[in-house]
Amino acid sequence: MDEKEGSASIEAAEWQDLLQQAAAAWPAVATRLSIGFLGRADHGARRGRLLPWPPTDGGPARWRDYRGEAQDDLGLLLVLDEAEAVSLCRGGLAFLPTMVRRGKALPYVLRSADELEAAGLMEFVEDLGLVFPKH
Repeated sequence: MDEKEGSASIEAAEWQDLLQQAAAAWPAVATRLSIGFLGRADHGARRGRLLPWPPTDGGPARWRDYRGEAQDDLGLLLVLDEAEAVSLCRGGLAFLPTMVRRGKALPYVLRSADELEAAGLMEFVEDLGLVFPKH
């Protein structure tokens, strides 16, 4: 993903289209916690650009610096390589659970199930096929 807009092969409008799909698919998502989209190379380098959705400040989604640690406003981190990010943006969110199952999108759950539920992210997490053990 590149330094300016996150991905050299993906237009900003394509990311916005994807985020609009997400808003329609998961309307319960609050702005308390975000899902961060991060390039695999940026994750490996522990620096780069990250796109949080929904933005916790209530404004439009915009790229921000990533410095190797998840910020407090993230509930989930989705790590994708360039080709998978292009496929996701152009193919739509329906491909995301398959990408996760095949290891093409790597989800990092950063919060407890209760915190994700309170932020409206649990349905998104469950739709990815991720489960939390009951103790």
